[in-house]
Amino acid sequence: MNHRTVLYLTCLLWPALNFIPQLALGQSRDPEHYQLLVRDKVQIKGGAHVAGNVGVNSPEGSVKLSHDSVVADGRELVADDVRIQPNARVFDVFTNLLHLGTGTIVGGTVTQPISPPIYDPEPLIVPDPFDPANFPPAFPITCGGPDRVGGPGESFVLTPGSYGIVSVGPNGKVTLQAGIYQFCSLVVVKYGDIFAEAPATINVRDVFRVGSNSGFVPMGNPDEVQVNVQGTQARISSYSTFGGRLFAPNAKLQVAGFAFVSGHMVARRLVTDGGTNLFGSTTTTITSTSTTTSTTTTTTIQTPTTTSTTSTTASTAMTTTTTSTTTTTAPATSTTTTSTTTTTTSTTTTQPPTTTSTTTTTTTTTTTTTTSTTTTTLAGCPACGPSAGFMLGRAAGFAVLGLANGDVTFGSPDTKVTGNVGVGPHDTGDLRKATIDGELILDPTETATVAPDLVVTCGIITQDLSGADADARAASTFLAAKAPTQSFTDITTSTTITSTGGENVISVHTIDLQNQNLTLVGSSSDTFILNLTGDFSCRGTCQIILSGGLTYLNVIFNIVGPEPPGGTVFIKDPGVIANGIFLAPERSVTLDKASLNGAIIGGGIAMDSVTVHSGAQLLFCPPCPACSP
Repeated sequence: MNHRTVLYLTCLLWPALNFIPQLALGQSRDPEHYQLLVRDKVQIKGGAHVAGNVGVNSPEGSVKLSHDSVVADGRELVADDVRIQPNARVFDVFTNLLHLGTGTIVGGTVTQPISPPIYDPEPLIVPDPFDPANFPPAFPITCGGPDRVGGPGESFVLTPGSYGIVSVGPNGKVTLQAGIYQFCSLVVVKYGDIFAEAPATINVRDVFRVGSNSGFVPMGNPDEVQVNVQGTQARISSYSTFGGRLFAPNAKLQVAGFAFVSGHMVARRLVTDGGTNLFGSTTTTITSTSTTTSTTTTTTIQTPTTTSTTSTTASTAMTTTTTSTTTTTAPATSTTTTSTTTTTTSTTTTQPPTTTSTTTTTTTTTTTTTTSTTTTTLAGCPACGPSAGFMLGRAAGFAVLGLANGDVTFGSPDTKVTGNVGVGPHDTGDLRKATIDGELILDPTETATVAPDLVVTCGIITQDLSGADADARAASTFLAAKAPTQSFTDITTSTTITSTGGENVISVHTIDLQNQNLTLVGSSSDTFILNLTGDFSCRGTCQIILSGGLTYLNVIFNIVGPEPPGGTVFIKDPGVIANGIFLAPERSVTLDKASLNGAIIGGGIAMDSVTVHSGAQLLFCPPCPACSP
């Protein structure tokens, strides 16, 4: 073989040789090497840009990088299990299990196997940051002192010390002077900023949240601004920025859509929404935008007036006033009240031609009032709602209900929800571009962003949803306590469950269907209650099929318990068609590109979410009478 042939084969095989798993140096065990260091699991959704090293410490830890995301050249992903979805690009990967989607590019090397966790048993090169014995001296974090709740547009300054709950109002800001702080919670509602003067140590016992379109901005060296969070809630909301160092070893850190974070982060788990920018340039521009929506309701009473004048030897004037008021109570009752008042005045003037005297005669005035009440029922509004046996109470009227302390996210112009949507107590979220054919009901304590491009056909109202929240949670407990009529372990292949008549209670651990179907057979009067303690996933071309007359409003999937140990409820992919009500008070629920006939009630733990996006279609109960945007 001559040198030209060798050179040709080398050039031909070089890309493949470059991708062959390496057994060389292994991953770094220095925590400072990782801009993001997580104990258990990293989930980065589509369209993200990652410009830092990402490491997961647990022996069975995982990184999932969704479609069309990019990890910058020279950066690393390190975990026992690494999953790269289609059309994503990564650089160096250190893993034991590697899953590559269609069109994925690995620009660097793959090193296999590795010895998880990142921190070997003793002796350690550096202390394990997830060992409570190695937490910073501030742990356990204490707090106490005055609360400070900023009003809309208010700016204020805090000096180092101990505080209760501190929140920044919309379009407001707080400046933290250099020093050490103890907070019970530190929150920016939305369109606000926290400015932290370096050096600063900010210790938060419970909740740390940067609301939508807001910023946490270090003034000075970002490496000298340290945020320690002891609780389980840490969130950087949509279109927000964070700079500095964050240590939240117990928290599920959520970075919402199009947020920008830089610096160094440690958390129990990380979940992002789409389009996030992780650890890019530290030069940022913060734009605060205030959107005010004013709704005016006008009631008009139409009063037609008829005047008739007849002239002969006398003139007559008649005025008739009719007042008609119609009150409609949704969905199907109309009450009409009609009042008619008639006043007639006749005046006759006679002027005899031969005299100079004038005689004026005024005739009688007669007033007649007639009142009639008619009650009618609008045609075409059939009864619609979940089976009364599910005991959903005030939660029964929602196509989507985000329970307290969670997050509600809607996105993409082709996403549509038919039915009412509720954003519950203390919820965050981002609702934009989608269409809600119904009402959007906001609890007074929620802080979600409702973008101007969200279409809501029946209007936006504010209403206390704590009762609906309580009823949903009570219903889940009630349903979970029912004795099963049929039991299964895991359903992972196409399965048919046939009704035994009336109420069917199905006990199952996990339903995980990819390109497989679940068929429920029953009559129109039968109900199905499926109690799950594990995971639910319907992906690919999966379908939840109803047969024999069974309706989607008579089927409920009651997913019990938090995550972990359970996982997010996924109804995902364009080929998926599901039927039924999904009740998951302590889980995240995602409807992504799929179609659901039913409802979603969930996301009721801090950092859990209800997400409906990417062209998802959800049909619950159409508004009746119909609304128009």
